[in-house]
Amino acid sequence: MEKHSVKQSAGALYLESARILKRIEKKLGCAKGLIYGSKFGDKRKLYAIIYEVLKYREVINEIIVQSRLMAYEKIEWHLAQVLVYDLCFGRGIRCGGKLKFIIIRQRDRLRSALDRIMSCRQAVRKEDLASSSSIMASGIPRYVRVNTLKMTKVKAIERFIANGFQYIPSDLVYNAGTVDITKLREKIFTSDIHIENLLVLPPKSDLHDNEMYLNGEVVLQDKASCIPAFTLNPPPQSCIIDACAAPGNKTSHLASIIGNVGKIYAFDISPNRIKTMRELLDKAGVTCVDLKRRNFLNVNVMEYEDVEYILLDPSCSGSGIVDRGDINAESKKLCNANKNRLQSLADFQLKALKQALSFPSVKKVVYSTCSMNVEENEEVVEAALKVFGNKYKLIPVLEDWPYRGMSGYAHWKFMFRSSPKTSTTGFFVALFSRITDQQTKLNTFFKRKASFHRSLLENYDSNTKRKRKKIKRFLRFKRKNISSDKEA
Repeated sequence: MEKHSVKQSAGALYLESARILKRIEKKLGCAKGLIYGSKFGDKRKLYAIIYEVLKYREVINEIIVQSRLMAYEKIEWHLAQVLVYDLCFGRGIRCGGKLKFIIIRQRDRLRSALDRIMSCRQAVRKEDLASSSSIMASGIPRYVRVNTLKMTKVKAIERFIANGFQYIPSDLVYNAGTVDITKLREKIFTSDIHIENLLVLPPKSDLHDNEMYLNGEVVLQDKASCIPAFTLNPPPQSCIIDACAAPGNKTSHLASIIGNVGKIYAFDISPNRIKTMRELLDKAGVTCVDLKRRNFLNVNVMEYEDVEYILLDPSCSGSGIVDRGDINAESKKLCNANKNRLQSLADFQLKALKQALSFPSVKKVVYSTCSMNVEENEEVVEAALKVFGNKYKLIPVLEDWPYRGMSGYAHWKFMFRSSPKTSTTGFFVALFSRITDQQTKLNTFFKRKASFHRSLLENYDSNTKRKRKKIKRFLRFKRKNISSDKEA
């Protein structure tokens, strides 16, 4: 396992950021997972600088090339990206020693390259040089989920108002089910119209230093990411599995829904992610979760025969995420260039979904991804229904939502899709509900009844009256049979 510094100095921050950027470029993980798995203590600073470097990565690379920085100095490329960002777009070089000396020595060349690029692109502000995916993300509100294990929504609203925010009714902000971002001016906030206990703030609201966030009373979680737990909606005292649980926001959301009354088994195979998830859940006041360092695909379903609800949000291409700088674009390029990788992901997702649907007592299974690819979404769901269609049916997710699945698939109207058009990141959700034995009997009964009626019409003759009596006797027998089964 790679060893890296856990110090909190600016130099350590730069080195750890460069290490993670290198791993992202090599497709060894996504930014969020690598940051949560890092041993660097201040995740907020680490996330902030990596996100900003990714946001400006294209122009940073151009600055490095035009200034010939690598020809003049012996410095690793990704470390150069971090240092150039802080010099040209950030707060200035915050470390001392050799790294600072290198950048100060090349400062004039680097800033001249930035000026030439801005002039060439006719950019008025540095912000105009940001990647298109980051510009798209700037139009998505900051969603804040109130952690009801520690605070009520009313109390959270009061605290935001005390911090200088102004609350306005939802109907002044929402239009046809989506947020009108122009109504969310600075310090204006409202409640979401779909998700209970979700607040909507202006896009650039920075709450990382907010006391409620630091205490775990509120969670910074995109609306689309809240949909899976909200859709599953298990009652208190339920037994639940979060199959691919890290980093743990959906797990803590499930815990708040059941009020810590019940049991949640949260699975992940990475020890670092398990450790990070434990810290997050402790901060949120979650006490009903049993963390399992296991591969969900290898779980014996009979070990968990009391489980009734499963949330499955497996690894995916991440092509729906727009708030991670160029990662979204890189993911799309990778999937377009490497169909084998996309197929490999889809195969894994289908195996995981089949595993979830195999638990003997499960009533509901939510399948979700942060991908926009039909191979990982509609095709996985339809393939699972071909195997389990006699046991499960799809239930519509948020019926008043303006966007459904991709048309052309048999069950597309039952599926949920979101994107920046809906003022969220890109997400896909499907809800499977078990068909009960009683429903199966009734379905069989009505099919037979319809068959007899068709037969009656097709074979109309002088003996019709006698045939009708036979049908009536059969129907009375079936009703009595189903009624007695129901009472038993």
